[in-house]
Amino acid sequence: MSGKYVSRNLRGKKSGGTTTTRPRPAPRPTEDATTAPARKPSPGPRRAPARARRNSAARLRAASLRLTAVAVLALLLGGGVTWFAYRAEAVDKAVAAAQAEAVVGVQAVLAYDYRSFDSAKNNGMAHLTGAYKDDYAKQMDALRVQAEQEKAVLVAPVTSAGVVAVENGSPFSFKPKSVDVLLFVDQTRRNDNITGEKVDQNRVLVTMVPVGDGWKITSLKGL
Repeated sequence: MSGKYVSRNLRGKKSGGTTTTRPRPAPRPTEDATTAPARKPSPGPRRAPARARRNSAARLRAASLRLTAVAVLALLLGGGVTWFAYRAEAVDKAVAAAQAEAVVGVQAVLAYDYRSFDSAKNNGMAHLTGAYKDDYAKQMDALRVQAEQEKAVLVAPVTSAGVVAVENGSPFSFKPKSVDVLLFVDQTRRNDNITGEKVDQNRVLVTMVPVGDGWKITSLKGL
């Protein structure tokens, strides 16, 4: 046979006894947990923007409520100050009215004229109220005979007056519960038992109480 059979194990050998081996291709790397690229997680629902909008709306509502509360408080404070100022002014006017009525009432209660005794009595009673009104009527009835016998005339001009005490009533009332007024009175008396006139300077303390739209005397004491 002219041809030579070469074993596969001898292929690639060169002459001279030296052999070479063909390089084998490197195995393909296998993907495992350490070499495989990490997969991106699938995006979930976008909740952050909706939550932010809700938080923003809540903050706006809270701010609006705070502003509303401040505005209401300012209105209440302003209205309260105005109301208390108005009430104080009304109470001052009521006290002044009580003092003025005390002057008129005392001059009527402490005066009489034997020629018009019943008229004087009725005039005095018109300024009184309560138990003192009944006491005054009894005193005048007891004085009638003496006044007519002596032809007595008594006038009682008030020379000065001032408020000495104020008892406040309800916080929502525009009138005090009572007002005490001190009055200085010059009582001038004329009758058949004296020559000319007799003047007595007296001090009188009266307690005024509101009755209807006005004031009346509920107590009268000489000091």
